[in-house]
Amino acid sequence: MFATFTDWTSEEPKAFVENAHELWPSMKEAGAVNMRIVQTSDKGVRTMTMWPDAETALMAIQAISNVGFSSTGIEAVGGTKGAVLAEFN
Repeated sequence: MFATFTDWTSEEPKAFVENAHELWPSMKEAGAVNMRIVQTSDKGVRTMTMWPDAETALMAIQAISNVGFSSTGIEAVGGTKGAVLAEFN
């Protein structure tokens, strides 16, 4: 498994969730396994998306980047990615 983390600013974090919900079918079609969204501050949001492998994640991220995020008031401000070493439930 491979994970990507992206930090966003959004005027309305709850609206961010609505936009992500609309985008989710396309992400899933591109190979995403699941996604979590955490509000980190008044206008801060962090997403964690799980992918089956790095190749799938990087190809999907490139395709999503080419399309762009059309919502106003939402901006990616940072992120990281890496192999999942362990998972505990």
